[in-house]
Amino acid sequence: MIDGERKLATIRRIADINPIQGADAIIKLTVDGWELVSAKDNGFAIGDLIVYFEIDSFLPVIPEFEFLRSRCFKSTAHLGDGFRLRTIKLRGQISQGLAMPLHALFGEAVMAGLKEGDDVTEALGVKKWESPPERNGSGFGPTRTKGNFPDFLRKTDQERIQNCFAKVKNWATVKIESEHLTELPEGAVLGTDIFQVSDGPQDGLVHYVRKKVVPLNDNELAERDRFEATMKLDGSSMTVYHNDGQYGVCSRNLDLKRDPENLFWKAAIKTRILPALVHSGYNVAIQGELMGPGVQGNREQLPDHAFFIFDVFDIERQEYMTPLDRWALLHSLVHEGLVDVDHMQGVPYLGEVKLSDFQSVKDFLAAASIPSMKHKVAEGIVYKSMVQGGPTFKAINDNFLLAEAN
Repeated sequence: MIDGERKLATIRRIADINPIQGADAIIKLTVDGWELVSAKDNGFAIGDLIVYFEIDSFLPVIPEFEFLRSRCFKSTAHLGDGFRLRTIKLRGQISQGLAMPLHALFGEAVMAGLKEGDDVTEALGVKKWESPPERNGSGFGPTRTKGNFPDFLRKTDQERIQNCFAKVKNWATVKIESEHLTELPEGAVLGTDIFQVSDGPQDGLVHYVRKKVVPLNDNELAERDRFEATMKLDGSSMTVYHNDGQYGVCSRNLDLKRDPENLFWKAAIKTRILPALVHSGYNVAIQGELMGPGVQGNREQLPDHAFFIFDVFDIERQEYMTPLDRWALLHSLVHEGLVDVDHMQGVPYLGEVKLSDFQSVKDFLAAASIPSMKHKVAEGIVYKSMVQGGPTFKAINDNFLLAEAN
């Protein structure tokens, strides 16, 4: 549940509709784990397929979105003109995102081919809202680049709990096993639980795979119930990597040329993390948040720049380390005196939690309403499974989103 471009506009189904106390013209819609306010006269019904636009969507200036102009219009040098969707509160109800009927955006021929879950972000010209450069990096110094973010690494971008709650809960109770077949069972339908994989090159037979849902045993249930919780910090994404003698420092999207005047490189040099990785021979990417003066308003009031680590990506295995493996690697670097702990540390650790203690999206959002290191409102909490390959996701503090929108 990480990586990839964020699906900002998707085809989803309305799960519930409720009145809002003291409001006659608006209603509350529930779409997956999201709650949003909509005009009552839109005529939505439970079960309707709609286009759902997540917060952080930057919608193009087209007639269909003009009703958003008074509240959402933005004109920026880096993104152009558009309508920014934010977390807002209407009549005491938090509203996150926008729901629109399919017929408002698509013709009948296109509508007929749409199905639940389809990503229509690109088709509708939706961009991800990014803060203007003066907030996101004009103070970062020179940005000479080697190229784009390396393709042998991954960008970290945990899914929001509103989008993945059901999937995470399902993962915690059952697993999918594969059974290989050389004959299609009588009455089986391809494309449901049985899939054709290839023509056997040696035996000349057609091969199939049947997916089976299998309940977890008690030990597996206990393992999948364990998650690390860490504070989400409001900094700028930074990656430091070493791969068979090749090394570098990246911002979220770029591989940067070495320059001591660039804040990403300056922070990496202070931590001594690159020579530590070269010395140890670890082919890994250390990923975290660059924090300090000039970065996202320095919400945590740090006197100097520091690198707060939240992930370690194993380049050879092409997978993220578990929290325990990450802790062990970082501890070894610190124990050997290879890094400067004054400028490099882990993101604040909030403890190990049980997934079974959270019964709803609202439980996660309530837990995310915490103070940060130096600020009364933290951005939120990131949860990572203690199981290799398990899910990771984030719960963003609604109070942070409301404050950010003002």
